[in-house]
Formats: sequence, structure tokens, C-alpha cells
Amino acid sequence: MNPINTSKVLIGGIVAGVAIFVGQMLNQMMFAERWKEVMQGSGMNSEYGTQAMTIMALFLVGLGLVTAWLYAGLRTRYGAGPATAIKAGTAVWACWAVFGYSTTYFIGLYPGDLVAYSVIISFVFINAGALIAGKMYTEESAVPVQS
Repeated sequence: MNPINTSKVLIGGIVAGVAIFVGQMLNQMMFAERWKEVMQGSGMNSEYGTQAMTIMALFLVGLGLVTAWLYAGLRTRYGAGPATAIKAGTAVWACWAVFGYSTTYFIGLYPGDLVAYSVIISFVFINAGALIAGKMYTEESAVPVQS
């Protein structure tokens, strides 16, 4: 078994993380008025500052790195390709979006409609990031030892 190609995981993960960040920003823009209404209703600031955006960008790039790493690990069992990338993306989506957003609903922070929209939309952009990471990831093929 070949070791994971760390440089490809890093490169693919960063690119995937940027795709995930763009998807998250699209989610915020598509439902901007609704998010603003909910945030203000909760007494929270509805405007994201530079620090919050930086932290979110770093977190989502980290999510892309986890997705790329998971894809690299799953390749040995499921083979290379988009089906394996979707498996990795779906696993990351379940952990991050389904559990994360659901928690915000159950503690009363966000309403069910925004949580549902966010969970559905995040499935698309996280799996898009996984497909990108999968496309960028390669391993050195094992070369038979010549005697």
C-alpha cells in the first residue's frame, strides 16, 4: 500500500476548502435577508467582520483538508474516482452540516427552514469540494522492484 501523498492532500484540500468557502458565501447571500432577520432577532450582530470571515475561511479550508485526507484514505478501499470523492464528501457533510446545523436548530439558535436549506445546500458545495480534491489527488504508482 502506498503512503498518502501529503502534498497532494494539502493542495487539493486547500482548493476544496476555497470551493466550500465560496459555497458557504453563496448560502449566506441567497438567504441574506432571512439570516439578517434571524441574527437580529437573536440579538446577534448580523454583519460579519474581518475577524469572523478570516476564522470562517480558515475553518472551511480545514474542512477541505479533512475531505481531501479522507478521500486519500478511502481510495485504498474504494478505488480512485468521483464515487469515492462523494463518499468522502458525504461523510464530512454529515459530520459538519447535518450534526452542526441540526444542533443550532435543537438549541433554538436557528429556525428549521434555514437549517434545512443550509444542510441541503452544503451537501452540494461540500461534495463539489470533494470532487475537486479527488480530481487533484494522485499517488505515486508502485514500481516493481527489479532484481
